[in-house]
Amino acid sequence: NQYCSSAGIEHEFSSRYRHDQNGVVENKMQPLGISFRCMMIQGCAPACDIPDALRYACVVLNPSPTKANNGWTPQEKRSGQKLPINTKLLQGPLFCLVFAHIYKEERSKDKATPRGIASVYLGYDAVNNTYLVKEWV
Repeated sequence: NQYCSSAGIEHEFSSRYRHDQNGVVENKMQPLGISFRCMMIQGCAPACDIPDALRYACVVLNPSPTKANNGWTPQEKRSGQKLPINTKLLQGPLFCLVFAHIYKEERSKDKATPRGIASVYLGYDAVNNTYLVKEWV
């Protein structure tokens, strides 16, 4: 209690195991689970792709506006201004067929060498600003 008051943190007391008192965190769990399950079912994905679907659901849900931030996203609240929507998040459904481009430097000199590899779209990596794919087997 002393640490909280010295750091300017207001301690809110709640009873044990009351889901309605956990605020934004508990409210985000249901949309995360629903979107994750929908992606798995819609994409006919095997169980080994569960981590990819969970990660992508988090990537899509985390930059969403919340009531706790007065309708702003966490990034907008941090920067103090409205930010443009990242259109890379809206590129396509998870687990769809995509073709990963093979750069000219990585291909052999033969003209018959493929320029792309059939892959499965696994979402967008917000940290490295790249698309995630795995080779179609």
